[in-house]
Amino acid sequence: MNWEIMIRSYKIHLQVERNMPANTVNAYVRDVKKLQCYFQGVEISVNPTKVDARQLNKFVETLAELGLAPATQSRIISGIRSFYDFLIVENLITHNPAEMLELPRKGLHLPEVLSLDEITKIIDSIDMSQPQGERNKAMVELLYGCGLRVSELINLKLSDIRWEDGFIVVTGKGNKQRAIPLGKIAEKQLKQYIEQVRVHEKIKRYSEDVVFLNNRGQKLSRAMIF
Repeated sequence: MNWEIMIRSYKIHLQVERNMPANTVNAYVRDVKKLQCYFQGVEISVNPTKVDARQLNKFVETLAELGLAPATQSRIISGIRSFYDFLIVENLITHNPAEMLELPRKGLHLPEVLSLDEITKIIDSIDMSQPQGERNKAMVELLYGCGLRVSELINLKLSDIRWEDGFIVVTGKGNKQRAIPLGKIAEKQLKQYIEQVRVHEKIKRYSEDVVFLNNRGQKLSRAMIF
């Protein structure tokens, strides 16, 4: 099969099997088409199933050379990983050549004290066309709306959320636990992330109860926040 056929099948997979929102599907498909155009531009005739890690690294280098923002580069890389995961599911390849591609560090770069206007600007700058957008927005709401520390945020568990009572239980320094009320906005955004995005993640072992996950289905590290 050629690029067009595989991309078309991939789009159907995202729509039907993954049940992704239309804007997310379109973004993932555009990212794979960027890879297709790259090979056409360098006049390399290669079947998608024959692409190797070395060639993908060259492609990623061109993204940086074009001056794309780290967040944009990360989104494209994630889309390509997803595409090759799909090819594995279809038994067209046996391993994902994009698995070891490094994501550029971007983080959220959140200072400790912000005005309401500054918080609003951070939220407005989040790319909501991507699944990570729902996650990042929920994280910002909890960091500033609930006053969580970064360590408390990344260690928050699903079992710590008391939806009926409207609060979360966080574990701070010295393993001391405290209950923090969930504001209406924070609760709405957290529930939206969990029910609409997290539910579709391929969650790795030992991260099943972790609320906020990275692109590989594992608990976030502090480096992803700063």
